[in-house]
Amino acid sequence: MTKIRCPHCGSPVTVRGRWWECGWCGDCGQLGSLHPSERAKLNDLRGGQAAAEKPEDREEQPGT
Repeated sequence: MTKIRCPHCGSPVTVRGRWWECGWCGDCGQLGSLHPSERAKLNDLRGGQAAAEKPEDREEQPGT
């Protein structure tokens, strides 16, 4: 499993909503403050751009 790492000490972080927290050094912040490679991992774990939206949840558009 991919782990999101703290930008300060490199330890794994806990993600809660739009925030992350490091249990080792106590650093925390918004997801946007993570290194771009860590944000990419998080995006992959959530399933891409729209993590909450599943194909079966989308309504069909008229004329498609």
